[in-house]
Amino acid sequence: MDDILLPVVGAIIIVVATYYYFVVLNKPKKLAAVPAPMVKKGTAAAAKRKIIKKKEEEKFDGPNMTVLYYSQTGTAEDFAQRMAAEGKQYGLHTKVVDVEEYDTDNFSGDKHSLVVFCVATYGEGEPPENALSFHTWLLDEERVSTLMNGTKYSVFGLGDRTFDFFNKMGKVVDIRMDEIGAERICERGEGDANANIEEDFLKWKKQFWINARAALNLGEKKAMKMERKTTLKFFDETELDTSDSDVSRIARWKPLPSGAQLPAHFDIRHTFLANILINRELHTEQSDRSCRHIEIQLPPTLTYEAGDHLAMFPLNALATTNMLIKLLGVEAEKIIAIYSNEDPNTAVVGPCTLLAALQGYYDILAPPRKPMLTMLAEYTTNQEEKRRLLALASDDPEEQEEYNRYILHDVRTIAEVLAAFPNTRPPLDHFLELLPRLQPRYYSISSSPNATPGMVHVTAALVEFNTPTHRVHNGVATSWFSSPEQIPSADAQETGNYPKVPIFIRKSGFHLPKPSTPIIMVGPGTGLAPFRGFLFERRHQAQLNGSPCAPNVLFFGCRHCDHDYIYSDELSSFVEKEQCELHVAFSRDGKEKVYVQHLMRRPEIADRIYQLIEEQSAYIYVCGDAKAMAKDVNHALRDIIAEKKGITEAQAESFIDKLRTTNRYLCDVW
Repeated sequence: MDDILLPVVGAIIIVVATYYYFVVLNKPKKLAAVPAPMVKKGTAAAAKRKIIKKKEEEKFDGPNMTVLYYSQTGTAEDFAQRMAAEGKQYGLHTKVVDVEEYDTDNFSGDKHSLVVFCVATYGEGEPPENALSFHTWLLDEERVSTLMNGTKYSVFGLGDRTFDFFNKMGKVVDIRMDEIGAERICERGEGDANANIEEDFLKWKKQFWINARAALNLGEKKAMKMERKTTLKFFDETELDTSDSDVSRIARWKPLPSGAQLPAHFDIRHTFLANILINRELHTEQSDRSCRHIEIQLPPTLTYEAGDHLAMFPLNALATTNMLIKLLGVEAEKIIAIYSNEDPNTAVVGPCTLLAALQGYYDILAPPRKPMLTMLAEYTTNQEEKRRLLALASDDPEEQEEYNRYILHDVRTIAEVLAAFPNTRPPLDHFLELLPRLQPRYYSISSSPNATPGMVHVTAALVEFNTPTHRVHNGVATSWFSSPEQIPSADAQETGNYPKVPIFIRKSGFHLPKPSTPIIMVGPGTGLAPFRGFLFERRHQAQLNGSPCAPNVLFFGCRHCDHDYIYSDELSSFVEKEQCELHVAFSRDGKEKVYVQHLMRRPEIADRIYQLIEEQSAYIYVCGDAKAMAKDVNHALRDIIAEKKGITEAQAESFIDKLRTTNRYLCDVW
């Protein structure tokens, strides 16, 4: 019997073993599903999500620190870099990540000892362009409550206290990290760009490191040489064939090759080099100011809605750029390229001339940041200059008075600092590594895509003022727009030789309701821009529907009727055709200054405002200065509602808050 069973059992064992090895052990493993980052409908990020190259997560002996940043102007990125550099001094393995480039598969508690967020808020409580996808992913309800268990964190928010949604993104990220299991080790910091954001950051950073040292059992801070992140290469004529490459311009200023297909979308990294078809002055000759009306041609793949923003990259003024080059002691036409040390085969700048790089890639008018001043101190041959530079660069919150006065109050540029410290001359590679990048300028679009298809209009007032150092400070973008080279020549239409500008569209929430809903618009000065687009769009809607839209009530203000009353002919036409109820305040034409909020308070106008809001569910839009105008308009609206409803000011504020939460009260302010 045993002789019969043994072969059978043996055969069964062989079959089972074979099945286990080939089927069970080698069965493809089902990977845990990680939802793709969600993005807002209609955003550039939604149009084409960036493919993140998967990298194996680094493993360290000891605690690590990841600093993630939401950045709109580059300040959050700067703060993130400084946090990471200081983390290394405490013995942490650190890295800085733009959330646009972050692989969310790595966002889990078992991979992070410490996560720090530097979070900027854009506009009226929105994430910046680089954070649209990641932020929506982070807030997705599929993120489990234990996702970041075991991770410690803190948040520093960047905003402007004059805005209604001050530091909203920082607050949201702070709450969300707590919800998904991370342990807060330091209260959220709040930086106010309207006051002194540098000082706010330093005070928070000091407390953060006190808490982090205790929470992670870190040792004493050690002095470390500044880590270099880029490599600069110079080229001569024998090393670089420039016959097929225009080295006088950086990449975003080069047109697409003939016959090349347009990208499916455009954003801060992929701009479109557009033609400026019209660039004219809006103020009269009597005005001592300047405001430009600019019309730009769009490609078929670049669309917008009335109320969106046009983003554009300007060039630094040639004279200003040459002055800096002279101080650096380098030839303007020297051809350079800059490579990231993480990817030494791909140039992040160039090859191009130094002049082209400084004109188009770097912000040479921004106040020098502290890492730049620390670096300058390394390269001075004068001990007194070194002492002064190190004092200016101090991170001690109690030692900021000199930096505040000398750099911020006096609006000093890096060129002015170099001129004041003649024995300090840094090498070009280290200097360019710490020079901030030129950021896009955003303008409320002043046109309607249906009224002017294939075109986008912007309305830009020239920024110009005298600094305490007696330097005339000109806004980079508006002075570039105002230069003769950017005004199309008389024969441009025949020759096609138009000035060009790199652009993309930034979607906003500042959009029109349905045509049957009344709108109340308040926009003095260039705050009129989006409302000009609204009026043209509502006219188009009326023509399309064959019936008038609901009332359009506009409050506009300027100094003088015959100086700066922009688009006056167009506004008169809208009034004559009964497409707009117009109220204009001229602040310098009478004995007393009259502003838009004064017009709103007039009894018959206040009655009209209240009637539209209460009886017809009107939408209210405000565009312009956040520091004074927007607040004054809000107070006027509060007082009107309080009086007409017979309620207290606090109750009226609550009523206004409800209008905001239902998107019936929208602001686009700066």
